[in-house]
This record gives sequence, C-alpha cells and structure tokens, in this order.
Amino acid sequence: MTAKDFPVIYDFLTKGKENRRFEEYGSETEARILYPRGLTKADLNIDLPECDDIVAVVAEKCHPLNEYFEQSYRTQLTREFLTDPKTKDHLTNWMMAHFCTPGELCRFFAEVGGYYRSESLKSVPQLAVFWKIRNSAWRFRMKEMEWKDMAAYYRFFQDFEFGDFEVTLDMTTGCNTRSGGALTRKYHPYSETYIDGTFGLFIWHKGKHVLTISVSPTHAGLIINQVQLKEKKGNRWLYQLPRHYFDFAVECVYEAAEKHGIQVMLISGKHAAERVASGYEKVGLPEGWHEEIAPRITRLYSQKLTNLRRKPGLMRFFDKNLVYRLERKSSQRNLVNIMEACFTKSPTSPRTSSSGRILTLSTTS
Repeated sequence: MTAKDFPVIYDFLTKGKENRRFEEYGSETEARILYPRGLTKADLNIDLPECDDIVAVVAEKCHPLNEYFEQSYRTQLTREFLTDPKTKDHLTNWMMAHFCTPGELCRFFAEVGGYYRSESLKSVPQLAVFWKIRNSAWRFRMKEMEWKDMAAYYRFFQDFEFGDFEVTLDMTTGCNTRSGGALTRKYHPYSETYIDGTFGLFIWHKGKHVLTISVSPTHAGLIINQVQLKEKKGNRWLYQLPRHYFDFAVECVYEAAEKHGIQVMLISGKHAAERVASGYEKVGLPEGWHEEIAPRITRLYSQKLTNLRRKPGLMRFFDKNLVYRLERKSSQRNLVNIMEACFTKSPTSPRTSSSGRILTLSTTS
C-alpha cells in the first residue's frame, strides 16, 4: 500500500506542499480536530521498511516519474540526483506518496534528508513522530540519529502498553523539549497538559485523561522525564494497578523499550524538582513549593522500584536532565527456585548431601 492509500496522511501531504508544519497553518486546526486526544495505536500502525538500500527502492518505485524529471531537469531519478544536496528536494514527499509507503517516506527522509522534505514530513501528525524522534536526539547531543535507532523508538511507541488502559501519544511543539502538546493543547473540552519531555504518553480511563508519562529519545537511551497524575483527587482508578502508579509506569516503559534494545533512564528526584521549578521562572513558584511540593516531587522520583534498580552514577543531559540508567534487579525468586530444585526429592534421582543422606523438603498441610 502506498501513502496515497492512507487518506488522512495523503490529505495532510497534499495540503503541506507549501512545506509548513501542521502547527503553523490551516491543518493545525484539522489535526487537533482529528486527534484531540493524541495519536492512538491504530494511528501509529505504519510498517517500517527492512530493505538494505532505500534509495534504490524509491528510485524503482517512482520510475513512472522519470518522464517528468527528464522534461523538467533533463535527468532521471538516479542515485546521484536523489542524494545530491542541490537536487534531492525536487522529489517531494507528495510525489513519493503516490508510489511509496509511509514508512518508506520516513526512511528516505532519515537517510537522505532534505530541508523541504523535513518540513513537509512535519505536516503529517503520524509521520511527524519520526521527525520528532530525530530532533529530540539532536537536541540532546547535536548529532543526527540513524534510521535503525529511529525505527526502534517508533516501535517502542507502537508497543507501549499500560495494563488495560488506553494510551495515546502527543509531542511538544516545534523543537521544544517541553511544552504543551502539539495536538492536545488548548482544545476544548480537554484542558492543556504540559509535557515535560519530548513526547507525552497519555493514559486514559473511561474516556478521561488520568496520567501523563513524558519521555525523551536520545542517542544514549530513553529518558523518563515525567510521571504525573492529571488530577490531585478522585483517582480511584489507581486501585486497578498492581502497585504504586509511579513504579508501574516506569516498568511499563522499561518493558516496551527492552524489546527493542533501548536503554531506559530515569531523572533523579532532586533534579526532577529543579527541572519543574525552572518552568516557573517567569510566573514565580507556586505557594508551598519549598515546604511541600518540591519535597513531594523528590520523594516520588527517588522511591525504590520493585523490579528495577538505578545504576550508580548520574548522567548529565541537556535542559537540566540528570538521570540514572535503569536495569533489572537480580531475581531473588530465581535463587529460591534453584534452592528448591536442589533440595526437593526427585522420584528418579534423589539428591544427597556429602554424608550420603537424601535431602528433601518436607511439606505439611
């Protein structure tokens, strides 16, 4: 299926031929009407190409355009034409949409680049996720991210789950590493939610936004910047979780990232409070910040995790991000299982001690 077979994507590409982002012109309103709660899993259902040479694939699929390029530029879609900085933008995303899949559009952008292609990609909310992943990594290290890493992060967003709750995805505006959501901000009846990382994973319960998890893709791994309840009171849905919401949220992120070989990092408690405080520089800190709010944030992000632990040593990143790398704890349950296996009587080959006595575990009812 080509991008033209995805009506919403093709429509945004058609309207984005002026190479403007969806936050900056008419499709901004349309995007928020179409995705008032953010992008769902169905919206992110884009197959990613596994080919070795995306330039060859695009040139082959777009060969019907050779006649047009022969007349306009006296050349065909050769590798040199498609990758030359002076000419690579002549094959636009809108042209490619007639012959290539959405995933191929994104990979071609990732490996070939192009200013106008980049701007056009931002006109489509689903495809803007790829641009945002790359931009986030660049902001944290000023280095372009390779396609394989972009694809891993995109698959993370596709696979992320929070129990049986509904999950949607939003992102910050423009190149910001924290802001209101590009899709969900200032949209009635949903009040604006501040995203304290590059992407916001919104958790929904019975049609109501109840929790925000903000994450930022980097070259070193995925930073968890924010785990925040939407409301201070009336959170009876928390009883449906197996443990504290913060612990559960961090592990959900870790499990989805682990599938794709992504290192997960968690902002430290002290620096989480400092980062939140820096957002109040223009308006002033809220009442009770030093006595109540800051200590509560520090305790929340510093609490012990059930199945994960923080590796020693802080890593410093852009925009007041000081983080710990996370790893799984060595399972004590496995040790117990091994001990039980060693000391439980086997019907075929009983285990004995050094003195020759058979070792068993007695069970009493």
